[in-house]
Amino acid sequence: MAENMSDRHTGNGPRLPNYMQYSTRMSAAFKAGVENAVKNMERESGLGEQEPPALQEEAPAEAAVHPMASGSRRTMIKRPSAQHAAARTVTRRNTSTSSSGSRSGSGKKGQKKSSGAKGSGGGGGGKKKKEKTRSQRILKIAIGVLACLLVIVAVILIVGHKPAGQTMNVDYADISATFADGVRIEGIDVSGLTMIQARNEVLSSINRKLGDLSYTLQIDDKDWAIAADEMGIKTNIDEVIEEAINAGRGETSGDDEEPAVMAFNVALSADRTKVVAALNRIAEETNTRPVNAHAVPSLSENHHAHFQYVDGKDGRELDVETLSNAVIDNVKKEAYQAQIEPVFNYTAPSVKVDFIKENTKFISEFTTTFSNSSDQTTQNRVANIRKATEMINCLVVNPNIEWSFNDFVGPRTLKGGWLEANGISGGDSYTLQAGGGICQVSTTLYNALLRGNVKITDRKKHSIPSTYVTEGLDATVDTSGIDLKFLNDTGAPLYVFVYVTKNEKSNRKLDITVTLYGKPLDEGVKYVARTELLEREPLAAEPEYIKDSTIPKDYQVLQTQARDRIVVEVYLDKYVDGKVVDSKYLYKDTYRGNVAKYRVGTGSSSLPVPEGAEYIGKGPEPPSIPIDADGDGEAD
Repeated sequence: MAENMSDRHTGNGPRLPNYMQYSTRMSAAFKAGVENAVKNMERESGLGEQEPPALQEEAPAEAAVHPMASGSRRTMIKRPSAQHAAARTVTRRNTSTSSSGSRSGSGKKGQKKSSGAKGSGGGGGGKKKKEKTRSQRILKIAIGVLACLLVIVAVILIVGHKPAGQTMNVDYADISATFADGVRIEGIDVSGLTMIQARNEVLSSINRKLGDLSYTLQIDDKDWAIAADEMGIKTNIDEVIEEAINAGRGETSGDDEEPAVMAFNVALSADRTKVVAALNRIAEETNTRPVNAHAVPSLSENHHAHFQYVDGKDGRELDVETLSNAVIDNVKKEAYQAQIEPVFNYTAPSVKVDFIKENTKFISEFTTTFSNSSDQTTQNRVANIRKATEMINCLVVNPNIEWSFNDFVGPRTLKGGWLEANGISGGDSYTLQAGGGICQVSTTLYNALLRGNVKITDRKKHSIPSTYVTEGLDATVDTSGIDLKFLNDTGAPLYVFVYVTKNEKSNRKLDITVTLYGKPLDEGVKYVARTELLEREPLAAEPEYIKDSTIPKDYQVLQTQARDRIVVEVYLDKYVDGKVVDSKYLYKDTYRGNVAKYRVGTGSSSLPVPEGAEYIGKGPEPPSIPIDADGDGEAD
């Protein structure tokens, strides 16, 4: 693990390898070290410029004062020695300079002797020997420089993982420097180790500990853990190394004392942004929204509305700010395992159960009647009405919600269980359609909504006036897009009950009733939709005749009956204690009407006469031809 557990690269371009980033920061220090080494070698070889020996300065016997790095902790303990060791004194010596000086002096004497012998017979041999010695010294210098360069590269590679942004103020040029006796970092004795060796050992120890670092929150009997890699753990290892390498320099111990123990500790810290992100991940799974009190509607066998009341529940949100502080504090304390108590902020529901109880009262009701004859087409229509009724019954529409008939009931298809019954086609006739007849459900609901003074947002009339409601009060729906929509603007939940019952006046008829419950109307108030007929007149055009070869000649079949053109205006009257106090205009509906349409036979006289066909030939109507559909020789 590096001292910075997070990626600290912030540049816009591609990130260079760590050793390349760090090498630039170390180059100046290493360059100085190499130059010193080369200069010393040159002096030793006699090739470089000769300098007088430097003055030796002995360090004072008393201990030096070492500044403490921010964030690190140092403890110095003096312990008496069991044996009386000789006093240890740290001095500064420039051995390379002194030795160079002594060798320089001897070199001058040699030069004098050489000059005195100049011109003798042995001069040529001495010159060759001198050149050979000179070459050997040059080779030694080259080897020494190469060795320094290799050491530099090794150091860069070892510490190259140091992230950008942190600076280590240790003099890396002195790579052979070791820690004084008694220095401990994180409890590890680093005496005699180099900075690189100590750094690696300490980081390895911290790494092992961080592998076990985990903080746990128990929420709803489930444990949620945050591991070290989610916290962006960082250390101040470089600051501690810098301080510790200088500790104990120049200090001496008494004859009866062992070296003082100097203890340093590495501080841990967490990245708040990453801790918050980890807690937000947990919050997404554990936060809950407040649940409002509500009522569950049901309809009894005798068609009475009932409600089961359910209390609301507070919502909660994990207090990420408080918990992130707790996590960061535990990291600073180096608590590698901790159970953190979850902290939540709670939000009360906006709707109380008392409000619901006050707003589950009767609002309005509307009933229409339809046929229950035994023919298949009519029975299919009855089945479709019952299916839609069962789907909508006990509907709950919350305040400010727009409800759509088509969205709720869905497409009417044979595959979806809807049966074929009569539905308007082409604007003036009926054809068999899946779901035919459910417009009576939407129309009954529409009138109950009008009586409840609920806002209608989408409604359209049929092209043919309905037989079960006054012109202008019908509401058609179609899978292709024609819809009935309303907005619950009552300020409380709206409950819709729909059911089918036997008609009290006829056994061949049934009734469908829609009842609304919710926020009651004011005492003594009710609303009633009313229509005013503005126009009703037949169309002046002649009937249309369509030739049909499937019908025998001299016969015709009525395809579309003639209908009057009708224009009505619709109003909503408000009653208070049985008297109209207001009348609100809603809209005007126009049913365009249509002329009669006949299919006139052009086929053979031998064709069977369709049921309901009208004879239009000259003379008496011929007798009907018996039909033998099964071929048994008898009329069917």
